[in-house]
Amino acid sequence: MKSFVVVILLTLLSACASPGTSTTGPPNLSSGAMSSSVRGRSAPFLHRRTGATPITHVIIVIQENRTTDNLFQGLPGANTQNYGLDSNGNQVPLHQKWLGWSGDISHEHANFIRECNALPSNPAVCQMNGWNNAVATGTGCESAPNDDCPYAYVPRPGVQPYFDMAAQFAFGDEMFQTNQGPSFPAHQELISGTASAAPTYPDRQILDNPFNGGGNGGCDSAPSSLVETIPIEPLGAPSGTPVYPCFDRQTLGDLLTTTAGVTWRYYQCGTGAGLWHAYDAIQHIREGSNYSSLVVPQPQRILHDIKTGTLASVSWVTPDGKHSDHPGNGNTGGPSWVAAIVNAVGQSSYWDSTTIIVTWDDWGGFFDHVVPDRRNNYELGFRVPLLLISPYVVQPGYVSHVQHEFGSILHFTEETFGTKNLGTTDATSDDLQDSFDYTQSARPFTPISAPAFTPACNGSHLEEDP
Repeated sequence: MKSFVVVILLTLLSACASPGTSTTGPPNLSSGAMSSSVRGRSAPFLHRRTGATPITHVIIVIQENRTTDNLFQGLPGANTQNYGLDSNGNQVPLHQKWLGWSGDISHEHANFIRECNALPSNPAVCQMNGWNNAVATGTGCESAPNDDCPYAYVPRPGVQPYFDMAAQFAFGDEMFQTNQGPSFPAHQELISGTASAAPTYPDRQILDNPFNGGGNGGCDSAPSSLVETIPIEPLGAPSGTPVYPCFDRQTLGDLLTTTAGVTWRYYQCGTGAGLWHAYDAIQHIREGSNYSSLVVPQPQRILHDIKTGTLASVSWVTPDGKHSDHPGNGNTGGPSWVAAIVNAVGQSSYWDSTTIIVTWDDWGGFFDHVVPDRRNNYELGFRVPLLLISPYVVQPGYVSHVQHEFGSILHFTEETFGTKNLGTTDATSDDLQDSFDYTQSARPFTPISAPAFTPACNGSHLEEDP
């Protein structure tokens, strides 16, 4: 046991000491290829935390459609890269596209396959050079494929509050979207650790956003609505076997409900079916008698709950479109929205007992240079950013180089509240604990400077970007 503890301590010290790579000068192509960073692997369901945690509230903030190279370009200590390669072997410098850029790029599974551009000899390995063959879905791109639209980054002034959060707290530069597709399955991963099509097809995963019936997923979808599914194995198997987008599998909410003294809420804009309305797609919860008390149809309501001392133990928070960071509609309010949540907690009595986890639900079609581990036909997707906000981060500006995914968020939450695990990706992911030290006193909070947040959701179902 003593040697095991020593190994764990050495691993954590190594993670703290290993700097990230922030490539902002002329690129070095001497290696002839883009390789992934060295990653700190975690044993399945490894519990790093020792002793009691002071955390009694977890807030999971889910933003939209960005990669680490796109949104946090040049973050000190983080592994970012300011150029890519295309499928012809050409170097493509990343160019500026502001947060309110009017274009959009496909982030369906088929576009993941194009951009990954797997080795013909080994489909599990992405060459990471197919971004020039991406399909554009908005008007801000030139005709695609053969376009440089994905090779873009957001200039720092447009997202300075995010950089300030990373500097004051912790950032994960090895956070991967679990699924290789868009919002609807990604949000299922964030509540279940899987996007299984159970009970109809428990061995198949939801592949993309629904089609027919308006394209919104959930048990309130139109009868004609369908979503494609795909088998986990074998790698390269075709999609097919569409299913109605209403499922009945266990979620983290179910585990929390059965844990004494633990409450939860899911904040979303509007009611009914929606790509970001994850619990609307879980039949036993959607049809439960307390659904209306668990699902709040106004994201900004969390600010009221923090102020009035009625915050649930666990909160999922999704945005309205204008505050989502999703490209395509001039959405620039994301940093103000997230800063409003962080500042509300930081200036409340909840600060010493709360961890805020901020991530982005999918890569949005944008370039990222770090090669994902393709475990199977569906997992993992490309890198997305991760902010960990807590008075107990190991040190301000800490950058975690341990591999995380959406299941890591579930694992952290389960461990915090002492629940069992779901037996999905939460059971094989790490628990984010390399970023925290609960033996230290809570650090005082310094407010995040950001433009004022003005709510844009009035409780009606506003259009969501996919």
